[in-house]
Amino acid sequence: MSKMQSCRTMFMLTNATLAMVLTLAQACTPATTEDPSAIDITKLTVMDLRQRLASGELSATRTTHAYLERISRLDKAGPKLNAIIEINPDAPAIATSLDEQLAAGGPLGPLHGLRLAQR
Repeated sequence: MSKMQSCRTMFMLTNATLAMVLTLAQACTPATTEDPSAIDITKLTVMDLRQRLASGELSATRTTHAYLERISRLDKAGPKLNAIIEINPDAPAIATSLDEQLAAGGPLGPLHGLRLAQR
């Protein structure tokens, strides 16, 4: 084996070992409780949102405000995507009502409290 091949092999073994150590370290790291205010709601799946709404970790009001802020930042200002033609002005009030219904008797259906946009 040439010196170049030997160095290349050592480099690859070192990287593979480092990758295994990092993977094991990540797997052994205890789960931390997420700060609800630090959650980027716009990156959650529908299932994640449903679970967090059901557990009380999130609210329809909070998700509504997060999406209205995102629309304002990306659609009306910033890159001005103009993807949203109209926003229901009653959305915050509807979200509050949905939160109250959820607290009083549970969700009305599988999409209870989730934000929707129509094309």
